[in-house]
Amino acid sequence: MIYKKIIITQRTDKIAPNDEIRDNLDTLWTTFFNRLNNDKQTILLYPLPNFVDNLNAWVDAISPDGILLSGGNTISDEVAVQRKNIELQLLDYAANKNIPVLGVCRGMQMLAYWQKIPLVETQQNHIAVRHNISFSPIFSYPQKFTENVNSYHKFMIQQNAQNLQNFDIIATSENDNCIEMIKHKNKNIFGIMWHPEREENLKNFDKILVENVFNLVF
Repeated sequence: MIYKKIIITQRTDKIAPNDEIRDNLDTLWTTFFNRLNNDKQTILLYPLPNFVDNLNAWVDAISPDGILLSGGNTISDEVAVQRKNIELQLLDYAANKNIPVLGVCRGMQMLAYWQKIPLVETQQNHIAVRHNISFSPIFSYPQKFTENVNSYHKFMIQQNAQNLQNFDIIATSENDNCIEMIKHKNKNIFGIMWHPEREENLKNFDKILVENVFNLVF
């Protein structure tokens, strides 16, 4: 049995009435990765505390096979400043150690923030809708193709954005050319704007995506 260890970041919420600050993770992520377990591999998720003291020691102790930057919060959310800071440290660590990274929704926006790529508000509605996105050839897909995905974001990366030169644009939305997927040119670092964990059934492309990013076994 192969065990794949993936660190996953968590959103920060302030809970009334006592203003408790809590780290939270959607349980759908556990369901998503459970669907990828098989008789050859088991995926172990390690939720990252946003207020961990020594991040490098924490990550070293786990020795992860990959890192997933989850969604939730916005980059400018005041309650999530510590989350933003810990994820910036995590990205520096991952890039230095060549650990694979997948950023999902806000996670992709964190990749942009990390590389000083500006974010702008979407011109069309991308919150709680579905839309088609067009992909360039990638993984086992030798030609361009289209997927229908969910969407829950208010901010986007424009195709002419500054400091985007370190990333390839893999997918864009068909209705407004919003960038929906990026890949770092020199690192195994990917960003996507849809939420694969929110699909009722595991989609084939999402399976192929995480298989390739995290070198899973099927």
